[in-house]
Amino acid sequence: MIPIRFSSRLATWVRRPDIGVAAVLLAFAAGVRIGFWNATDLTLEDALISARYAHNIAQGNGFVYNLGEWVLGTTTPLWTLILAALELIGFRDPLSAGKALGILLDCASLMILLSLFPRDCHTSRLLFGILFAASPTIVPITVSAMETPLLIFSMALALAGMDQKRSLFGVGLALTLLTRIDGVMFFLIMGGAAMLRDRRWATRQLSMAALLCVPWFTFALLAFGSVFPQSVIAKSSVYDLGVARSATAILGHFLPLGQDDPFRVAVKSLLALLGVVAFGVIAVRARRFLPLVLFFLVYVAAFSFSGGLIFSWYLVPPVIILYMAMALAASATLSLLPASAGRWRVLIGGVVLALSIAHHGALLPPRFGRYAELQSCEHALRRPIGLWLRDHTPPGATVFLEPIGYIGYYAGIERRIIDEIGLVAPKITEIRREGPGWYARALRMATPDYLVQYRAALEENASEGTGDPLFKNREEELLFRSQYTTVTEFDVTGRFPGIPAREKAYVILRRTGE
Repeated sequence: MIPIRFSSRLATWVRRPDIGVAAVLLAFAAGVRIGFWNATDLTLEDALISARYAHNIAQGNGFVYNLGEWVLGTTTPLWTLILAALELIGFRDPLSAGKALGILLDCASLMILLSLFPRDCHTSRLLFGILFAASPTIVPITVSAMETPLLIFSMALALAGMDQKRSLFGVGLALTLLTRIDGVMFFLIMGGAAMLRDRRWATRQLSMAALLCVPWFTFALLAFGSVFPQSVIAKSSVYDLGVARSATAILGHFLPLGQDDPFRVAVKSLLALLGVVAFGVIAVRARRFLPLVLFFLVYVAAFSFSGGLIFSWYLVPPVIILYMAMALAASATLSLLPASAGRWRVLIGGVVLALSIAHHGALLPPRFGRYAELQSCEHALRRPIGLWLRDHTPPGATVFLEPIGYIGYYAGIERRIIDEIGLVAPKITEIRREGPGWYARALRMATPDYLVQYRAALEENASEGTGDPLFKNREEELLFRSQYTTVTEFDVTGRFPGIPAREKAYVILRRTGE
């Protein structure tokens, strides 16, 4: 048996008088998340890719997206297995159950992370609790059915274990690695830091983490031929958008890049300055948190230089670390004031907390409307497309399309889905690498029965996302028109102004057999 014991600091912190503050923060965090879920009903596209894998597992078809096709198209094996387990134990809507679990995991993560702060840093705990509880970055992702809350919980376990030299460290590292592919960076950095502190203890912990991961890695090698997800290979191959674009996307969350509004430029400049100061304070006064600063820098640099699309859920780990650093810096700054300046400490601490509440209060409410609009569009467009395919195409029909989350999930596992990126179809990724005209080549190779395509992509002969020509010449396009005919269209043009016009109109085509 693995001796798992929660940090003694956590047990100490939840005693009086802090238990009241902890209860308020937990209630606040849960309430914000439940309110956001109720207001938006948010389920992100990528969550439904894992959900289709999970449904196949629960139905006894194996860890597959398409029946009989063993391709690792999800980067989160542990979360996929959890969704499958929820379905197996009787949850008719495992995605909603996953959202509820995400809220519980966030609350647990909050408690664990709060326990890491020094006992006398009351301002730090309160400030971090507020930032975490009402974060406009974290809250939407928590209730989206994505795996991110499990990733953060796993990281928190590892941090608590490292802080108190408990077996939670090895367990947390293993869970982090199994939850998402970017957990590799956390595993390596925190594992290296532990080796520098206590080589013997760290070796035992890393060995335990490795043993916990062996069953999955062995299964992945036998089932898929690789432990590396095909989805990562596909995205890195197709979405090679350049370092400038990826760097602007992720750094723009922390720096005033690409901003025209003077107010936003000022706010982000101030936050960037505070972040630099916070990391400096950690380097001087809280050196045990230096591995987290290193993780932040490596993580942001890795995604900045990736050249790929930057999705909102990638931002959650570095944002949490930034919150922790800013909270520690605030407390350290207040501690520099003389003991006789008690009133000033209270006043300055109150101003910092008020500014934090005002900042999140200004940013979070607009997210309610934005994500509600996004979800309404999904309910009005891509979900109906999937249901149409389920009701109007025969079992075993092959469908070729780009967004396989909603459409693939609601079309049902009886339909074979081939995606334009190659997340679950490695041969498509190889074809995409050949450049313009890839669409015509893919159709010749796969001969799909049905196509779901953006209307604008066909009209402009330009692939969604990358702009690559679908057809190399007019002859290829004419041949395509002779082989496929439009059977129906789905269009929400004129509604949902926050959704790009290109993504609001689809056509479904059927192969004519010519």
